[in-house]
Amino acid sequence: MSRADVRRSLTLRRWLPAAWLLVVVGGCGTVETAPQSTLVESTSVAVSTSVVSTSVAVSTSDAVSTSDAVSTSDAVSTTVASVVSTSTSVSTPVRPQPKITVSQTSGLDPKGGLVTVRGSGFDVTKGVYVFVCNQATWNAARRCVGGINLDGSSPLSQWISSNPPGYAIGLTVPFAADGTFVVPLFVRATDESTNLIDCTKQQCGIVTFADHTRRDDRSQDVFVPISFSNG
Repeated sequence: MSRADVRRSLTLRRWLPAAWLLVVVGGCGTVETAPQSTLVESTSVAVSTSVVSTSVAVSTSDAVSTSDAVSTSDAVSTTVASVVSTSTSVSTPVRPQPKITVSQTSGLDPKGGLVTVRGSGFDVTKGVYVFVCNQATWNAARRCVGGINLDGSSPLSQWISSNPPGYAIGLTVPFAADGTFVVPLFVRATDESTNLIDCTKQQCGIVTFADHTRRDDRSQDVFVPISFSNG
């Protein structure tokens, strides 16, 4: 090897470390780029978190709005129910129950005597009979003193009606407008024509019941017990 070749070899060895250093430094420059990539990823995560947070806030707001709507609905429902209840209470009048009072109910003369019967609370659209009977219900077990006074000739019964059939117009006693009446009634213990009832031996009363045009209507039935002396 010539001296010139030796110098070139030595020169090359001096520059070789510098070349490796340049390569390493270049590599370090490449490594320094990685933190920048990491920062970008971190920034991306932060943005994603912000979006999720905003979505939750909107959902919470919707829930509050829904709750308010339900509360308002309940309030309206309560108000309507209250109005309906008040209206029903006002529009349902109570009809008075029919009743009668008798001027004498005990110590009556078995052979007969006159009493005054006063009625109130009756439905003026429904005619009634006033009798001495063992019961008010119209069935086979009922027995009465005297027959139905269809022609107005018997003092043993009275027919009270404001709208009688055509053949009875003028024969009945009309109700007053308020459902009251006052009539005399001849009261005795037995029915001499049939002998089917004896009010000295069984409980009888002065009764009212719907006339023959409404014989199955029990709304006008009234029974006031009476008793007779031993005579």
